[in-house]
Amino acid sequence: MVGVWQNDKDGSVLQFDENGSFAATNLPYQKFIEFGVLPDGFDGKRDKLPGSGRWSTDTALGYPEGPQSVVNLRVRVLAGRSTAGSIPVEAEGRDGETVLVFYVGDPDLNNRILYRRCLQGCPTVTPKSQEASSGIGGLRPAGLPAESLGTADTD
Repeated sequence: MVGVWQNDKDGSVLQFDENGSFAATNLPYQKFIEFGVLPDGFDGKRDKLPGSGRWSTDTALGYPEGPQSVVNLRVRVLAGRSTAGSIPVEAEGRDGETVLVFYVGDPDLNNRILYRRCLQGCPTVTPKSQEASSGIGGLRPAGLPAESLGTADTD
């Protein structure tokens, strides 16, 4: 699990660190609607939803051909604001690789957001840069120091 995972469609990043922390540039807002923790005026088609917190793995319940495990994300910072919530990410085997999947709504409808492990030239994200960017997402190329991010106009 440790490392950088990236969404093929929009470039969003999930980063899992060995110490059990995670940071994300754009969590799926659909997972937070019912909790009432989205920022005022949030527009899922326009805005990104950076977040950070702690992660852990669990054994998945379900069918034998289903997910091999579940990654629980305990979100502590969402769009630069303190919060408390937990969302699951399914770890699944697809075409010989492990992918991470957020299912939106009923899993039988196959509405999903898929992340693949990034192997080279991977962007990274840190909780510090997320808070400074206020929703930009804190994305930076690998190897670039966090101090070089500057302010929110670094997109």
